[in-house]
Amino acid sequence: MTISLMLENRLDTWKVLEAREQWEGLVQLLSTLLVREAYIIIERYGIVGERKTLAEVGKRLGITIERVRQMQMKAIRKLRDKREVFEAYGIIK
Repeated sequence: MTISLMLENRLDTWKVLEAREQWEGLVQLLSTLLVREAYIIIERYGIVGERKTLAEVGKRLGITIERVRQMQMKAIRKLRDKREVFEAYGIIK
């Protein structure tokens, strides 16, 4: 194995580890929300899979589009507040 291949493998490993840390931070952050709020954020932003519309999420949860939007905005406000705490403790960057 050449030195350049070894360096590439090492860089790839660091990228994977960094992505895993970011994923774990995101999971921790989302776990501070109510289950429905976390679900809405995950679906609306395509965190796992494709992005969903307000209508698609509302249909799945049996609530109106407006209620999905309200819950999404509330969850975003909560995440902004929590993010500062998580950053302060070095949990997420």
